[in-house]
Amino acid sequence: MSIDSMPKPRETQHKAPPLGTGSGLVVRPGQAEDAATLSEVAYRSKAFWGYSSSLMAAFAAELTVSADQAAEAVVAEVDGVIAGFYLLGPISGPIPATASTGAGASQAGELDMLFIDPTFIGAGVGRVLFHDAIAKAARRGWTSVFIAADPQSVGFYETCGATQVGERMSASVPGRFLPLLEKRLGALAGHAGGARATYWR
Repeated sequence: MSIDSMPKPRETQHKAPPLGTGSGLVVRPGQAEDAATLSEVAYRSKAFWGYSSSLMAAFAAELTVSADQAAEAVVAEVDGVIAGFYLLGPISGPIPATASTGAGASQAGELDMLFIDPTFIGAGVGRVLFHDAIAKAARRGWTSVFIAADPQSVGFYETCGATQVGERMSASVPGRFLPLLEKRLGALAGHAGGARATYWR
């Protein structure tokens, strides 16, 4: 990995305080008209880690959310402001043979995107969205969810129960490898309850 691909230290990064009781965090289905806003959230979320301008330019295509993707996404709003979103999808690249033993392509998928607006990083929005994604995957009958994660987010996914099972080459930057994590759903698959529309934290 070149020096240019390493994020710069951000000693002055500000993280939002946890959302308190009575603050409205609403999780809703995405809509096609959310595409531009979700793209902006994804770009700001990635830039939060201090990547160089040249890398951000290379990431631009993967951070652009189409209208079709926006309509499949799940969005978190705090007091009417889009705070983050996620998108599930099918397996899009190689996975290690030792991962998800016994799971076929129809029994596993990927967390294609999970981005939080920097204003809300540290407030608990990411954890709410991740758990909502896992519940949605379980309702689909998936036994595993794979995540080709930004290196800066590995710690977050590990605290949510995912484990690193390998690496995957970046589709945006030749020679750059991303940690590949797996969250196994086990007994959750096919037995999750109904979706929760609103979270009060």
